[in-house]
Amino acid sequence: MLKKALNTPKKRGQALVEYIVLVGLISMLTLGLIVTFSGEIGDTIEDAIDSTAELQRQMDKA
Repeated sequence: MLKKALNTPKKRGQALVEYIVLVGLISMLTLGLIVTFSGEIGDTIEDAIDSTAELQRQMDKA
């Protein structure tokens, strides 16, 4: 009897709505963090690229 109660269309619909809301909240949080830290992330990537380019120049000279 308990299995039948959990598999009603109303319960499945509620679970789908909860899932969609949760995914939406996680998406908004992720987007907010990216916008907030985009400058720092860009600086970190730029530093990594610059150091890689410097290593390549040193290897070319050797």
